[in-house]
Amino acid sequence: MNINEAYLSELSDSQIAFSSAFLEDVFLHQKTGLSQFRPDDISTICTLIKSVPSKAMKSALLKALDTPFQVQIAQKMDDKELHFMFLYHDDIPILKLIFQSLTDNRKESVIQMLFKDDKKKFNELKPLMESSRTVATHAPATLSPEDLTKAIQHEIKVMLKLITDPKYTASDLKDRVTSAEKRIPLDHFEVISRRVIAEFTRLNIPLSNKDTFAVHVKFYTFLVPYLVLFPNLNTVVLHPLDAFLHALNRLPNGVWVIKVLNQLPYSIIELCLDRLKSHPRIPELQKRSVYSKLLNVIYENAHIQEGAQIRTILEG
Repeated sequence: MNINEAYLSELSDSQIAFSSAFLEDVFLHQKTGLSQFRPDDISTICTLIKSVPSKAMKSALLKALDTPFQVQIAQKMDDKELHFMFLYHDDIPILKLIFQSLTDNRKESVIQMLFKDDKKKFNELKPLMESSRTVATHAPATLSPEDLTKAIQHEIKVMLKLITDPKYTASDLKDRVTSAEKRIPLDHFEVISRRVIAEFTRLNIPLSNKDTFAVHVKFYTFLVPYLVLFPNLNTVVLHPLDAFLHALNRLPNGVWVIKVLNQLPYSIIELCLDRLKSHPRIPELQKRSVYSKLLNVIYENAHIQEGAQIRTILEG
């Protein structure tokens, strides 16, 4: 694989290890919709995209990511790489999401470039530029504010149904989210996520069997990209996370704790462990005691085969 090693020389050993695994996932296993990333991984992916020379390789790396991460990567690109991305990326709905997420100055720069180099994409994106000057939320021209509100409320209900009903799979949920992201501006997904978190917390679904555990996994998998895009949600998600941790504490033994916790998305495991490590600062005595005990149980049992993700985080 032809990669500019000058860019890779800036990476640490852990970033190089991640890069190797990521490239294998994309080009060997041809995975798509990737979303299980740590915050540092986003910068690493930006470097990888910059380091490969061909449009096809850049496009493959970017399109392997779940939509919110494609948007976040684009936001971190320098102007040259961003312009290039708008030329090689061929998914117009995602380009619209990316375009809407940019600052006005960068939008103007992209539009000027497309006017010269890609008239078709220019014609697709120019109306969004004009719309953004009059509509603060960057709502699609086809949705009035009233229709947008109704669409958001409807998606919240549908996503909660897909999350909480065991007959629906994570794939069903992902397909629905992908569809919604093409119809509703991405900046509204902070509101959608907040409402989903609040309603899921209110339902207080127990961690009592395989089906209810799958519900919790779907919920946290849904949240992963939005916790990255909207950092304020990391505080909001503490409410259901605390309930989940108390449920973990009620499992029969430490082996079960590791088996259950290790099946969550990587970034959610990090949140759980960070929350447990914060126990000395928790004012409630009972919660502080539970979290201290649970953290010790995790340390004592993370060595088992099923604890790979947890060990990586604890050792990092």
